[in-house]
Amino acid sequence: MEKRESKFPTKVSWESGNGIDTQLPGWRYRPRNLFYQSMWYLNQAMPYKAIQLSSRVLSLLKKKDIRGNIFNVNFTIASSYASLGKTKKAEQILKRVIPYLVKVKLKKRRDLLNVLTEKRAMAENYYRLDENILPTVKLVIFLKHGYYLKALKYAEKKGLQSNFHKYIFFYPGLILDLLNKGKPTYLQKKILRLPVFNKEIPVYNVKFLGNVVIHKNQKYLRTKLAPKECAFCIHVALRIGESHKKIPLDVLYKNFWPHSTHPTRNLSHLLTKIKKELRIPPHLLVVSYKKDEEAIINKGIYFTTDYSEFNEAIIQAHAFLRAGE
Repeated sequence: MEKRESKFPTKVSWESGNGIDTQLPGWRYRPRNLFYQSMWYLNQAMPYKAIQLSSRVLSLLKKKDIRGNIFNVNFTIASSYASLGKTKKAEQILKRVIPYLVKVKLKKRRDLLNVLTEKRAMAENYYRLDENILPTVKLVIFLKHGYYLKALKYAEKKGLQSNFHKYIFFYPGLILDLLNKGKPTYLQKKILRLPVFNKEIPVYNVKFLGNVVIHKNQKYLRTKLAPKECAFCIHVALRIGESHKKIPLDVLYKNFWPHSTHPTRNLSHLLTKIKKELRIPPHLLVVSYKKDEEAIINKGIYFTTDYSEFNEAIIQAHAFLRAGE
């Protein structure tokens, strides 16, 4: 039996525009506020922001609140990675939480992750053996069996829309099949543009805690980048990791060419080299010289870094320590 329920909701209202339903009890508690925001950012197709805020939640949770919320926060992080097409990493995050759920006897959450991460045959057996399963688990099983519309209607009936939007990133084939057949998915267009549903969207992983290594869509890139070019790639990956983010040109000039009389030309040459080496479509990383928007703008690329993942691991470790692990 679960001794303590989470203070974070499984159902969130997105009507207010910032993802926070101010009618929910205790919303002013900062970790809870950030958690609502992280879910909203994921719903707005901004997975990196969702990951950052979720990690921040873990770092701020009081000891008494960690037990019930490690599951919720990690699930949001895992779903965010899954939305980027990084399903293996997402499943690793979820499997890492299962032993803790077993130890603290959070059986319902454990069952949900078991069904989500185990093979199809095991889910079918589970479904046949127990017809009175938890609604969240039943929702996953509908998706696992390919019953997309049934899952959608069930989520609406049970008030599990936020859960539904987290689960679908683990079953992209259902969405792609509907799109290929020209059938509606009832998802926002911004969600359908995420890498998990659109393989043409480039996702770069920049590793620099050691030698610089770059992967594009999980495939290693052989590059010949000079030290300054590597530094620029790292800067871009850390500062504008997802679409619509921008770096002011004066910041770039100050950091990379503080004494140059031709920083604009230097930037142009450097970008040309980087786009060629990293095979970046020209229209996805652009420079704007507009009066009120002099910046380099990310128009649809996703970047991850080992530095960010390292920070996430440290925060996770401290959270488990505070929880007595």
